[in-house]
Amino acid sequence: MPTFEYFESKVIDVETRIDWAVDVLSGLPSGTHPEVVKVISQLISRINHQVSLLKKLLQTQRASYLPRIRIDYQTIEADLEKISTALLVPLLSEGSKEKALTPILSRICQEAGLQHIKDTLVMLGAPPATLPVAHECPIFCMPYEVTHSFRDWPALYHEAGHVFFSVNRRRYLDSLLTAIRNHFRRIVLATGPMAEPAKSERLRAIRSAENYWTDVRVEELFCDCFAGYCLGLSYAFLWTDLSFRWYSSPQEINLSDDHPPPSARFNCIWYCLPRSLKLDGCGQIIKSIWDAYLTGTVPASSSDPLQVNYDIACSPEAIQTLAETSLDILRNTATVPQYDGSIPTPEQALALKPFEPLTKLLNAAMAVLLLRPESYRGFQDRLLKELIQNQS
Repeated sequence: MPTFEYFESKVIDVETRIDWAVDVLSGLPSGTHPEVVKVISQLISRINHQVSLLKKLLQTQRASYLPRIRIDYQTIEADLEKISTALLVPLLSEGSKEKALTPILSRICQEAGLQHIKDTLVMLGAPPATLPVAHECPIFCMPYEVTHSFRDWPALYHEAGHVFFSVNRRRYLDSLLTAIRNHFRRIVLATGPMAEPAKSERLRAIRSAENYWTDVRVEELFCDCFAGYCLGLSYAFLWTDLSFRWYSSPQEINLSDDHPPPSARFNCIWYCLPRSLKLDGCGQIIKSIWDAYLTGTVPASSSDPLQVNYDIACSPEAIQTLAETSLDILRNTATVPQYDGSIPTPEQALALKPFEPLTKLLNAAMAVLLLRPESYRGFQDRLLKELIQNQS
């Protein structure tokens, strides 16, 4: 049967790729990121077991087994893809710059209270992201310019939030989803007498708003809360900058995007900040920049009758519900510290050394940029050079 012959030939291809991965691992210097190597080895063992089972099914030549064979083959390919792209690419592309940045990423994890992390791996040449494939050794993606610019460093605290979330993902999701569902149930119960079809349309809009908050979107908002909690104003400033860079309609809901709209994210971050930081001079500047940004943006379109209503899905009450639940999770985790210190003055910032907490350094960089921009380039060049050399 042609289909069986196809899968039999693919088994040969799979075994060739497994042998290649084994050869790559055997050629690595001793002690190279053992946590990542362990994950790759475990995946190879799992694939070998799956291939053995697949061969037995293929030997039967029974057409009724084809659906199972197809699923098993897809599982094998998914694991091989994880090895070849998510694990081996950063491992094999690690050079001197990546190695110099790795201890800094480890510092970020330590300062953010991620005590289970044993190692980190850096992959340059991509926007800030995390590849959550090695539980005890997260892989952080960063743009090349991070060695010369602080601009995107605060985003790594959002990515650290994903690492934190992955430890108890199901439990945290249950808490967040339960909270937001209860919020929308309260809205339904509060809906007063309405004539049809207005009542049906109102209930449909509420259901659409509730369904908007998927697992991925509530996790993204949690990670914004995590970054704001750990880093303070520096993350709020980053998100203001990202909004200027990327978005012209901050309240528009894009159903193809797993991230909530910019306004919802900024409002969540701002809600999570201590009052002292909101009243800080830099905090006032950031808020005024954000308000000016909103004034100059394009209102979200509501012409599509199936479009999720931003005012319902991302109302202040909905965002507060998710932010409060996120804060409860963080406050009940003793290892996660909140940044509630003062923002260094430009004079204090210019005297800082690289061994200071990274949260303090990033807030200092923000303060110099906002309050003494003429000194920013020299400050940034010196501190980044010292920071990276100090870790080499």
